[in-house]
Amino acid sequence: PVHRIAGIMVLVRSWYHNSPFEIDPSVGGARTFEAAAFAATTMRAVRESDKDGRALMVSLVPTQIARLIESGSVGIEALQSYDLVLSGAAATPQPMLNKMRELGIKVSISYGMTETCGGCVFDGRPLDGVNISLGTQDDVEPGRVTISGAVAASGYRLRPDLDAVSFISGQVQTHDVGKLDASGLLHILGRLDDVVTVGGVNVALSAVESLIRHHPAIEDVAVIDLQDELWGSIPIAYVVTRNHISNPASLISEIQGTIRDQISRAAVPRTVQIVTSLPMLDSGKIDRISLRMQAANEMTQKLFPHPGTNH
Repeated sequence: PVHRIAGIMVLVRSWYHNSPFEIDPSVGGARTFEAAAFAATTMRAVRESDKDGRALMVSLVPTQIARLIESGSVGIEALQSYDLVLSGAAATPQPMLNKMRELGIKVSISYGMTETCGGCVFDGRPLDGVNISLGTQDDVEPGRVTISGAVAASGYRLRPDLDAVSFISGQVQTHDVGKLDASGLLHILGRLDDVVTVGGVNVALSAVESLIRHHPAIEDVAVIDLQDELWGSIPIAYVVTRNHISNPASLISEIQGTIRDQISRAAVPRTVQIVTSLPMLDSGKIDRISLRMQAANEMTQKLFPHPGTNH
């Protein structure tokens, strides 16, 4: 959507390069995102780009890409029509990237935020003039991602209290944890604020999500936490499966066992809910507040069922 930084920067880049653009209301959230409508918009854009030989690019969020691939030939052929598909606003699952490359879809992963005028790191490589630091010894160990350069904002309007936390010595202090590999490419590992304490043990919810997402039966996942008087926090997972699961209990047991073995017992979600879809914000990110409210309501119903409810 154009009221978000990723959306408005598409228009800014088009204006700067004097390139025409095609508007699809469903991509911006003005109507339900559908493969057929996106394909029709793509065909119009293809005809325009063919007139002068300009490159054709599109900016999407991972959820939209997943829906296009799931739709079959209509969505896949539309994606294949682009010289480049930018994926951003949320983490792009590795299985999805593998599938896109297998299908011959040219994709680039962007990383950025409002404070950096949108994407400033593409496929792990910062744009010219963008500096990435992790605040650790020689930036070898994982740490908090900080960004400086011409893309960085100087502060928030009329909020010096926030400036003191988010803008230090000309650097944007993100809430992301990252690492730099031997080639200097940036890899985002998770969020600073996603670490919760379960029975005295620190658990990174993003690590739990990442492990679940790598299961071949899982299409998408969100792990949130609820406050608990005994444990402090308890992880709860919501998963979307790729296909119908004939034995959900077996899948849930397998997921919980994998987390127990590869992370820790404390990281095992108290419950794993199989759902048809995850609630999304118009920015393309998972609506975790909505999921927390849903989980809290479900937990309340289990503890205090309505009179007459079978349990």
